[in-house]
Amino acid sequence: VRKKFRFPTTFKLDFYMENIESPKISVVMPVYNGGRFLREAIDSILNQTYEDFEFIIIDDGSTDQTSAILDSYQDTRIVRLTHTTNLGLVQSLNDGIAIARGKYIARMDADDWCLPERFEKQVRFLDSHPDVAVLGTACTRVTDNGKVQRVVENPSQPGLVRWQLLFGVPVNHPSVFIRKQIFDDPDITYRTETPHAEDFALWVKIVPKYKISNLQESLHFYRWHDDNISVREQSTQQKWTHEIIQSQVLQITGEEIPKRLIGPLQKPQKLENIADAKCVARFYFLLLKSTKVWGLTDEEAIDIRLDVISRLNSAWRAIKKNPLFLGTMMRVPILRAEILWLVAKRKLNSLVNIAKTRAVND
Repeated sequence: VRKKFRFPTTFKLDFYMENIESPKISVVMPVYNGGRFLREAIDSILNQTYEDFEFIIIDDGSTDQTSAILDSYQDTRIVRLTHTTNLGLVQSLNDGIAIARGKYIARMDADDWCLPERFEKQVRFLDSHPDVAVLGTACTRVTDNGKVQRVVENPSQPGLVRWQLLFGVPVNHPSVFIRKQIFDDPDITYRTETPHAEDFALWVKIVPKYKISNLQESLHFYRWHDDNISVREQSTQQKWTHEIIQSQVLQITGEEIPKRLIGPLQKPQKLENIADAKCVARFYFLLLKSTKVWGLTDEEAIDIRLDVISRLNSAWRAIKKNPLFLGTMMRVPILRAEILWLVAKRKLNSLVNIAKTRAVND
């Protein structure tokens, strides 16, 4: 049955729907003049071992061979949406999500590709972890010709993901699955106010309400090339990343961190003097204090404290182990003592659970 959808005159949409039931997954992939790598991206989705999906491709006003490439595919799972002019990534994502019928939104970029078992493994995880709303994967960064550069892993523990979001983006955006239902919240949407950092802004909105996790297996190949947004728009992306970090710190601590210290807050090895190091360390402890109301597991609390210790050690080395920083470094033994207590508590709980299980079985 052919269905025609009427949208604003900025774009038009025609697609075929052969099944009345909604698919489990709605893949959302914007493309703008992405003909160079488009076939590889599309084929990697159509060849997934998990087949219950619709593939929403948003042609965002392309002027290259993108349209012709899309014309060559006859797969009924493809839902093609065309913007008559270039409206940008944020509008394209929101348009795709608006028509998505799946339980899960799967992101994809038109210059990347993923392994055939990606969907199968992410669906399996989310089906068995109903408390997780967003699930990314590790990714392999490759050059424009597919040469492997490195594997990028992000934390799996939701509490640690939330902590690391205070300093950057521990989520590979084009690898994520997102539960469609969370977009019912009008506050959770991609926004144009943070250009080229729209995913960071979205995660920050999501994480106080829902859990975000990552699979440790690399299922996505992220292509790094000269026309990549993170390369082409690096300065703009960094500007808005810093704005988001500064806003988070202010909201959590009630204090505004100077703009010049946001970079060192992210990477304390950039610190240059004792005064700045003490200021950054103070914010680490203020942020750590805020995690007490996050409902962390012992393992998450341990890993966050280990991260703070690592950051303090980096700050100390950056200022050449200045003795004046020793006052702050004296907090490190306290953090280590807290970690030992959490480890002991976890072991004790484990022994208690084992004893209870044996008592029930007996």
